Amino acid sequence: MRKLAMIGIAFLLVISIASAGVLSYYGKIVGSVNVQPPVFYASKDCSDSVCKIYINNLPSEHSGYVSKNPIYFDSESLGVNEWYAANWKIILKLKGTADDQRVDYVLRFANNEYKSICSGYVTISTSIKEKTITCSPGEIQLSPQHYLELWLSSKYDFDTYTDGSTRVEVNPA
Repeated sequence: MRKLAMIGIAFLLVISIASAGVLSYYGKIVGSVNVQPPVFYASKDCSDSVCKIYINNLPSEHSGYVSKNPIYFDSESLGVNEWYAANWKIILKLKGTADDQRVDYVLRFANNEYKSICSGYVTISTSIKEKTITCSPGEIQLSPQHYLELWLSSKYDFDTYTDGSTRVEVNPA
């Protein structure tokens, strides 16, 4: 009887070792993750001259256009300590009240301090135009309280279209 119990224990030991070998070979979990960089959408969700930026999703009730000058588009706090080196694309859909109208822009991280991403100006006219600006500032150190801010200003009034076309796209550099 003892011999039979010893054979049974040895048999169970051999089976458990074989099972562990099979699991280490076949028991691997493989997967892939598709990480999309953020897209920041300007909205007509405003109070005074400050409108919200929505990250990756623009609710339909906040699309349309905004007629304010100057105008600030602000996101919520981003909650990150640094921003990776990236290629930034600012797409502005604007309509002016004069031909050859200059609209200044500043894209920056804001908090108690500003961390500039890029700035400059575009020229617009009395018809709706879409302008694309690209910049690559490199890695930027932040605090979790920083938010993204897009500031637009002109000598004359202008409309900013917030139908998903005025946005900031970010792609790794």
